[in-house]
Amino acid sequence: MSLVKTGTSAAPTFDEKSMEKARKILNKMIQDSYAELDNVIVECKAFENMNRISYGQVSTDLNRLGAELARAEKEIADNQNCMAAQDREYKSVSGTLSQERSSYEGIRAANQQDLTVKKNDLAVFNFIMELTKCKGTTLLLQSSMSSNKSEPVRVCRHEHGFELAFEDAATQAKVEHMMTPGVRKALDSALGLGFASKIKAPAFVQEAASMAGSRVQLGVTPKPTPVRESPPRSFQWKKCTDSDKVNCGLLHDTMSLQWGKFKDLVDELEAEMDRNKDAWKALKEDLNEQLDVISARKGECQTGFDTAVGTKNMLTSESDAKTVQARELTADYERQTAVCTARVEELVFTDLCAVRKVRNEVLKSSSVSPPSKITDCEVSNWVAEECSVRCDNSCPHRVGGRIDPSACGGTKRLRRSIVIKANEFGIKCPSLRKDTRCGQYKCSVDCVMSKWSGWSKCTKECGGGARQKTRSILTKPNHGGKSCDTPMETEACGTQSCDRDCKLDRWSRWS
Repeated sequence: MSLVKTGTSAAPTFDEKSMEKARKILNKMIQDSYAELDNVIVECKAFENMNRISYGQVSTDLNRLGAELARAEKEIADNQNCMAAQDREYKSVSGTLSQERSSYEGIRAANQQDLTVKKNDLAVFNFIMELTKCKGTTLLLQSSMSSNKSEPVRVCRHEHGFELAFEDAATQAKVEHMMTPGVRKALDSALGLGFASKIKAPAFVQEAASMAGSRVQLGVTPKPTPVRESPPRSFQWKKCTDSDKVNCGLLHDTMSLQWGKFKDLVDELEAEMDRNKDAWKALKEDLNEQLDVISARKGECQTGFDTAVGTKNMLTSESDAKTVQARELTADYERQTAVCTARVEELVFTDLCAVRKVRNEVLKSSSVSPPSKITDCEVSNWVAEECSVRCDNSCPHRVGGRIDPSACGGTKRLRRSIVIKANEFGIKCPSLRKDTRCGQYKCSVDCVMSKWSGWSKCTKECGGGARQKTRSILTKPNHGGKSCDTPMETEACGTQSCDRDCKLDRWSRWS
């Protein structure tokens, strides 16, 4: 129902004093409503600034945290791939080490077996060399057997070649026991070269009677044959038939040459085994060093992985808290905006516009202060001065779940000027200055980083590698502060080709 009736009917007339009284009352009502509207608008604007700036800070933090979470997840994936690559490389190098060890041990075992044979062969010639040493023009062995007029050792020729025959049965048995196929062959060859022209070929005689005597009759137990001091007559062809004395010097020289050959074989094999041992030692050290490097690199990747996981968990927790804060700020903003809007609309449309319209209708019949003679005061918009504080980390201050805007932040003064001055019949000007709350949001914190470290060692000396430099975060950004730049930079290095000419060290001294 309208407060003022309008239409074609004539305007009612009132007493001039009554209209003056009504004008003053209505102007005062409008003036009070303007003052209240100023308070509502200033308070609502202060809340909006506090809420929207805080929301902007939280939104900036959420965007930053999202980017940092993406980097943390990438670091997690990169370090997982790094650890998997190190595991594969460690397995490959370990396999190579195992194969090389098996190969070396197989070769060493074969060489050791061969060395044992060669040393046994050399031992035979060592023994023969002792037996064939000369004392003057006679054998040292003959000197020790001076009571025996027979030759202590002879060079014999038989069906299969040459051999040495010792008069002493024990010495002959020991030589036969030490004899190996290789020594026997070498001895035959050496004696053949030295004594073939000096020893006649033996006559080979086998008696039929001895052959017949060797037959075994069935059902008849053979009589035991006593041990002979010398071969039976049927094997007399194995005995030496040359009665000339052995040339001591020639025999000893012949044995010396053979001893030297076998000594060279032993020395060469031992030298080869030493070279193999040194090569295996160097290879093993290199492969173990590679394994140490791989393990260290995997440890770095594991540390990076653990750090990235911890960073991700921390960022996730911080992001969840910021998300809750953003929801609360949005809910507070929507709730308070609704309250402010309703109150402002009530003041503007009911307490200001409607009352002003009633005043003008009442005064239409006034001859002293009709609407045409009324000039209300008009002022400019508020202009804010600087806030007493830039920010306040204690904001927002909540009491019972509600934000208390008077408990944190600073103050600033609002000023405005008169645009149209009121006359004696109009609404007087409202206050031209007013204090309000400000700086009711947390202080933004920009990222602070350390200086760059030096460049790391290149991962490869040639063929294309990479090196890095890093810097740490001294102060983490917060409350909408400037985000951190990259903490690590990588550049290519060792790009030159690995192909190069051989370069030798200086000659050693002559051996």
